Amino acid sequence: MPKRTRPSNLTCIIPAYNEGKVIGNVVKTVRRECDRVLVIDDGSSDDTRWNAERAGALVICHSVNLGTGASEETGIRSALQLGADVIVTLDADGQHDPSEIPKLLEPILSDEADMVIGSRFLEPEGPMPQTRRVGNSLLTGLTSIICGVEITDSQSGFRALNRRAAENINELPSDYSWASDMITQVHRKGLRIREAPVRTIYDPYSLSKGTSLFDGLKILLYLVKSRLF
Repeated sequence: MPKRTRPSNLTCIIPAYNEGKVIGNVVKTVRRECDRVLVIDDGSSDDTRWNAERAGALVICHSVNLGTGASEETGIRSALQLGADVIVTLDADGQHDPSEIPKLLEPILSDEADMVIGSRFLEPEGPMPQTRRVGNSLLTGLTSIICGVEITDSQSGFRALNRRAAENINELPSDYSWASDMITQVHRKGLRIREAPVRTIYDPYSLSKGTSLFDGLKILLYLVKSRLF
């Protein structure tokens, strides 16, 4: 029997907040790889919704800005309701290359993983700014200790989950600590986590996005609390 290269119902979710400048191009590129694209417009004040819909996405809107984690949760719940067999998540700022989605799917389709994280650190050192690299390494190390599973890029938003993993994810933190919390939840359910090497596309726009120092401190606090309690 030939090996499957794509699940029968693949849905991509893209949390977006004021990403009107780039969301259209991101959606168009993702549609080449997925059957359905869900954009979660997290209370944007610009034309994110209009540009995403014009590019072919189904848009679900939060009336106010709730945070990236809340958008991830909305996207996962909505994708499951629409019958998704596999869910891919990626950022809206264009830093992920959708042509690499098959890399994330391969361990799931071969039944070697329930969740696959796209790691920016499994390839030779790329253009990630040094401050982000150091902060990410710290947060990833703590996540690995808490989960008891070796991870090289806990903060990556480029992921794939099979239906079993997605159904076992409960309420996520509304802020950027969702990324570590999702890993923790999946691992505690005894599900399999793998990583796949991906590259990151950095340009002035994507570099202006992402976690701030304050976000990093909140994630750090979440990890410490998880370890203690």
